[in-house]
Amino acid sequence: MTDEALLGLLRNTDRSIKAVSEIAPGFAQIPQQDLTRLMLKLIDEGEDKALGIFLNVIAYQRMSFDTRVLCQSLKVVDKTDDFIYPFREQDEKAIEPLLELAQAKDISGQRNVLAALLAVEFSVKYGAMGREVKKVLTKMTNSLIMPEAMLLIRSALAFLEDEESRNVFMPAFLEKDIHEELPESKGPSYIGQSHTVRRPVPKISRNAPCHCGSGKKHKKCCLEKDQELFHDASPYAGLTMSQVMSSPDLVDDTLVIDNMRAYQLKKLNHQKLKNKQLLAAYQKASAFGLYETGYRMLLELKGRPEQEDLAVLHLHDLLHAALDDGDLELSKIIEGQIPQDELEDEEGKKFHMFLLENKDLFMTMEKHCQGCLTNQDDFLRFNPVDMAYCFEKLFPALTIIFTRSAIIEHRTSPLDNRFLLDILRNARTDLDLEPLDDPIENYHEWSMDKLEQGFDLEAKDREIHELKQKIYEGRRCALEQDRELREKERELQTLSKKLEKEDRLKDTINLEQGQSHAQTGEQADVSHLKRRIERMKMEVREQQNERRRLSKLLEAKRAERIKTDEKLPHQGREKAVDEGHAGAARETDFNVKKVVIPVYTDQFRNSCEQISTGIVAKALRAIAGFAAHDQDVLRQSKRLERFSSVYRVRIGLYHRLLIRYEKEELKVLDLIHRQDLEKWIRHYSRGPDH
Repeated sequence: MTDEALLGLLRNTDRSIKAVSEIAPGFAQIPQQDLTRLMLKLIDEGEDKALGIFLNVIAYQRMSFDTRVLCQSLKVVDKTDDFIYPFREQDEKAIEPLLELAQAKDISGQRNVLAALLAVEFSVKYGAMGREVKKVLTKMTNSLIMPEAMLLIRSALAFLEDEESRNVFMPAFLEKDIHEELPESKGPSYIGQSHTVRRPVPKISRNAPCHCGSGKKHKKCCLEKDQELFHDASPYAGLTMSQVMSSPDLVDDTLVIDNMRAYQLKKLNHQKLKNKQLLAAYQKASAFGLYETGYRMLLELKGRPEQEDLAVLHLHDLLHAALDDGDLELSKIIEGQIPQDELEDEEGKKFHMFLLENKDLFMTMEKHCQGCLTNQDDFLRFNPVDMAYCFEKLFPALTIIFTRSAIIEHRTSPLDNRFLLDILRNARTDLDLEPLDDPIENYHEWSMDKLEQGFDLEAKDREIHELKQKIYEGRRCALEQDRELREKERELQTLSKKLEKEDRLKDTINLEQGQSHAQTGEQADVSHLKRRIERMKMEVREQQNERRRLSKLLEAKRAERIKTDEKLPHQGREKAVDEGHAGAARETDFNVKKVVIPVYTDQFRNSCEQISTGIVAKALRAIAGFAAHDQDVLRQSKRLERFSSVYRVRIGLYHRLLIRYEKEELKVLDLIHRQDLEKWIRHYSRGPDH
């Protein structure tokens, strides 16, 4: 059977176990290499629905398939369940391509997570590549912003690391069996499942002449074909969704571009797209990491009337992205399209290209740094302190960089750090810099103050802990006595009821006398119980008083510790915060510990429309971290010297986020290029309306 015949068979098969079971035996007779070629053709041509049926056939026949080709199908297949079913028959060889797929840029984040979770299940099932899988998952936790996806990845890490934690929620994809999952027969088809639709063909009565001009009645001619078109209806009158996706220029709308996947963007005809659609397509391609496709789109936009400046602006962003991706050839091509006098940070870009061209020159340095970080046997005695001494006479700038690193790493070694500061000051003198004006000086002073006070603080912590334990024991004893008191009260009530009942049984004088003796004994028991209850109540009150006393003492100790922290030199603390050092950034810089809801200015919103989506996404994450007082974000924050309530936050290499935090109010002012910071400060100092 030819490829075209097989394609027709797949296109005409519905997604049900009955239909799949009818065609599956025929595919089982086809050689493996022909099946692989057919799948690659479906992927290349974007046959998403037919590809899903093909994956169902593979799973139904329980075939072992080329795993790398199987992984590529996730970029095109319409329903991700169809992608999962065939992996039931794969082995540990699937882990590596799944990890590559989990890091691929040309698929959505949800599909990245799916590939990662499958890799985790294979790793646990076969006990293979656990370290590599953990690396990929850890990187994903630093890049995902979807809460649901983050929860799945963290659960997968626990599932991977600890056998006792494997009762956490995990989807168990490898247990999915297509024989049980697919519906028995084709389900009902719905029109416009995710969008409001318009009629793709005119409304015609069944008995009216057909619109095709054949002269036949509509029901005898095109009715059946028109009904099929209704199931592919789009939000645009007279057009099906397939027509709109293949030719977006038929409508004046960018929404259709926003809903495209990577393989669809690659097939677009750039010349036919309208200006807004072309820009939207570039931004979507850039988000998917399709930088060559995005470059061709910007080149097309640059050649259109009055669009050159806008295209050049985005070429700057694309150049940054291509350099970060390590694509040297494309970076040079993009640089050639930007006027020389408009290149931003030209020296920085040239150095980045130099690094890409001369990676081997830095491999020895990279090896030494790895040894410092991992404590490998060959470098057990080689650390940043030694590197600082090695650079001392040769490279003063590198000496300063490694000396700073060594001081931070050995912050509890005063003697070593004093020698290192001397080296740093000599290097600054060699570079004609002020010897004592290095930011690490303030950090060193602050860390020494903290080290001296650390012993007192540890003693206070132990005392506070002991007080907490006493309060806990007192509370526990009070609860036990209170419980015992309630039990005695119940016994007293029981005896009282018994006495009342016996009082009514006075039939004879003898009985009355006997009862009198019994009552006297029972009254004595009651009196004894009452006295015991009173004593227990007094003990409970004493325990409560003791608990209140300990609570007051605990509060006093906490206040004393806060006062101790506040005794740090004010000047050193402010400088350390201004220089952005993590150790010097104190929690008391903020008045409250609750999350502050940010307010976005119009200027910030306008800036976001002009800056690449990757930078904007990083800025939004930084705003959320700043609002929640996240220490990682605060390390990247620095208060502006001219404005005590305005902070700048580092976003990547070239952008800065401006935030005003004052009186429990957080206002996001602007997102700018770092070269524009001084100009922004001058403009802000004139009192603009933010």
